[in-house]
Amino acid sequence: MSVAYGAIAGDIYRHMGDGVYEHMLGYRPAMKATHWVYISSFVRGMVCIAAPLTHAAAHHLLTPASAYVLWAWRDAGLPLDATVLLDRSTIEFYIRANPRGLTARTMRSYRARLLRISRVVLPDTEPASAPAYDRESGTAPYSAAELDTLRNWALGQGTTLRRQKALLMLSLSAGAGLKSVEIAHLARRHITVDDDGILIAVHHNDSARLVPLLAIWEPWLLEALRGVDDDALVFGTTKRTHSRCLLSGFVVTTDGDARPTNARLRATWLVTHLQAGTPIKDLLTAAGFLKFQNLAQYLPHLTDTARADYRRILRMGVAK
Repeated sequence: MSVAYGAIAGDIYRHMGDGVYEHMLGYRPAMKATHWVYISSFVRGMVCIAAPLTHAAAHHLLTPASAYVLWAWRDAGLPLDATVLLDRSTIEFYIRANPRGLTARTMRSYRARLLRISRVVLPDTEPASAPAYDRESGTAPYSAAELDTLRNWALGQGTTLRRQKALLMLSLSAGAGLKSVEIAHLARRHITVDDDGILIAVHHNDSARLVPLLAIWEPWLLEALRGVDDDALVFGTTKRTHSRCLLSGFVVTTDGDARPTNARLRATWLVTHLQAGTPIKDLLTAAGFLKFQNLAQYLPHLTDTARADYRRILRMGVAK
């Protein structure tokens, strides 16, 4: 933390309620003790900035703050610097990535509490209002123009390894709808290249499925797989405990301003198939969904059918 930040934190200790700081010293989040020892002082410093008056208020802030700082330090590789971690854009990236797969309600609560701290520490960096986080409405897909920007981002990475990983992220997420945790466990031998295209065998936990890659992404994936051994994990061995954070942790280390997310890339793949009229049963299988409700949330992102085509399709029962 900066000297100024430490001075602010030290002054605010005096304004918290009786025994609140002692309560904070006894707080133990659900993480490895060695991790907590390393980040605990920073987390407590963040929370004391908001000057909680009661034990409950302190706990209310410690829970999201500890989870957020752990992700930032361990998974995203960010420095324990208040100007970085309490910047609104970093917080918004964490909320959108949702590395632990928490509910929309929980992430909205985390966002509000982290931004409360941020407004005190960095009052002059308020960005334009961000859209409310609501997982139930379906993550918005990337537009064609946004995908072009992301392709340029991938090709523009400064090292061969980052370029390879960026190509893998885009092609496997937007081209096959794979989740971060599935990409983390994907080996080269799980990918078949033949005259019919590219077929990806997804193996994670007890679920297994075959996903054909969208043709437009085939050259990108082939380039990314160049030189990868059959038994090797395509994204490389990771030291991260939680493979859900694999892609979000990678993105924050990349060159350029683009910050693609696996959720939006996967949504792009889903909406592409829905718009093309891919049979629902087949899409549910490829996506690893068990219920139609998982697809229904993406319907608002489809382009409306022209009135004449709407009548013809509904009359004939076919889209072609």
